[in-house]
Amino acid sequence: MIHIEQKANVLVVRGGPDFKKFGDPYEFSMIIEVEGTHVEISALSGKFSTESFSELKKRLKELGFKTASWERRKNDKIKKVTTEG
Repeated sequence: MIHIEQKANVLVVRGGPDFKKFGDPYEFSMIIEVEGTHVEISALSGKFSTESFSELKKRLKELGFKTASWERRKNDKIKKVTTEG
């Protein structure tokens, strides 16, 4: 489960499989900057599963966001990723 807390144009996200409500232990966290209907994900820390990615994508869509982007680092290479819907 994921908890999204909005502070002005920033979303603070915490979550994990045992996370049910704010205050529970969580396995990952991130900061999301809001730019209209686009969000920029950064500062992802912890274990972020494909299930968590699917839930995050669904929740962001429910909140009205249309695109999201982030940097992916692998083998000392940085790749900018953008996804829709």
